[in-house]
Amino acid sequence: MEQKRDDLFIFKKKDFFYYDFDKKEFLTASNVLGNESIREFFERYVDNIEKSITPFSKLLLLFFLSFIITVPLAIMIFQNRGRSKT
Repeated sequence: MEQKRDDLFIFKKKDFFYYDFDKKEFLTASNVLGNESIREFFERYVDNIEKSITPFSKLLLLFFLSFIITVPLAIMIFQNRGRSKT
């Protein structure tokens, strides 16, 4: 599992990494999907690959959405109060 930071929000991502012990390097998916045993392994465990947003990032997103709604609403309420007092 690794955490991937996408500018402001943080995602937890689970993925498969393929390593060649002979060359001592990581392989890309296109290099290994031609191998039948790796393809079977991938098809069996494909449900374990996921990308999810962290709870803190969800809270931050909800805060920004509520800020977008409440600030204009508050401006409308307080601006109308100032006009009605004359």
